[in-house]
Amino acid sequence: DDKWGDEWGDKWGDNENKVLLLISQNNEISIKKIALATGLSTSGVENIISRLKERNIIKRIGSVKNGHWKIIEEK
Repeated sequence: DDKWGDEWGDKWGDNENKVLLLISQNNEISIKKIALATGLSTSGVENIISRLKERNIIKRIGSVKNGHWKIIEEK
């Protein structure tokens, strides 16, 4: 299911789309695993996640180790 890539393509950058797609496929994915899957650095992924959180697109539920991501703004 590539709904983020199709529907968010014009709204967000490629890297944001990749992060959202990975989170939509596995809401417990770690920043390290997102970095490995996208080829981005962990600090780059952290920056993207910070921007997505600032825009109220995603939020973290629970702790870093035991929590999960929630996508707030969906199409």
